[in-house]
Amino acid sequence: MLTSGRLNEYLMSIDEQPEDMFSRLIKEYADRQRVIEKAYAFVYNQ
Repeated sequence: MLTSGRLNEYLMSIDEQPEDMFSRLIKEYADRQRVIEKAYAFVYNQ
């Protein structure tokens, strides 16, 4: 890879994967938290 000039491209790809996964997990967590908060408000505000 180093001799073909693709090492940096490969390393950037590897770096992007966990960043994408982290962003996706944070979004899912936030979505679930909103659902929990809405359910809590529904149950306790009736």
